[in-house]
Amino acid sequence: MSKFSNTSAISTFKTTNGIKDLNIMSTTSGKPYFKCDNGIEGKMSEPALIAIKAGDLSSVRVSSFDPEDGNDSFFMIHLTSSDESTHTKVMTL
Repeated sequence: MSKFSNTSAISTFKTTNGIKDLNIMSTTSGKPYFKCDNGIEGKMSEPALIAIKAGDLSSVRVSSFDPEDGNDSFFMIHLTSSDESTHTKVMTL
């Protein structure tokens, strides 16, 4: 099963990893990601980007994400809450 681990606030993540600048970037297809001055990079959820743009970091966290499909783990900025007002329904099973 996929899981988040080592979850922390952005400020703690920066301090722990010796990061001065955490830059939010966008791919050519518009997907957000982040890139730090020390070489760390990671993915970002759309709801987290919306919260950051609104200036609300209270529920924004950084975690190591370990996919269940065996692909390499990566860092991800995401929300801790399940505020569905910022989510898009993909499918119902």
